[in-house]
Amino acid sequence: MATDSTLHKPGADSIGWNFTYTNANVIYQENGRIHAVLIVNGKPVSDWIQVIILPPSSVLLKAVTRDINGNGLIDRIDLSFDKRVPLTSAIWARSRSPTGSPGRTATL
Repeated sequence: MATDSTLHKPGADSIGWNFTYTNANVIYQENGRIHAVLIVNGKPVSDWIQVIILPPSSVLLKAVTRDINGNGLIDRIDLSFDKRVPLTSAIWARSRSPTGSPGRTATL
């Protein structure tokens, strides 16, 4: 069995007719084809299927507000999730303040 594109390899218990795919460690969407070959009476029989794997949703564990400059107003919110959360350019664009300065920073 082989894969192409961004698909990770199937689980180690993937033998014969059965294979295991899990999204437990998937961070970004994966997609591609799984190509399988089976030998029947000495002749190869093959087929493929398109697969799209979506990462599991993250869970917000904690949100902490901060007043970094001491003026009594909230100017930072720290969010903690149960797994890594990819920060896309669209997320960064929405995080900017009306003046165009960064609305937040992220430590990865």
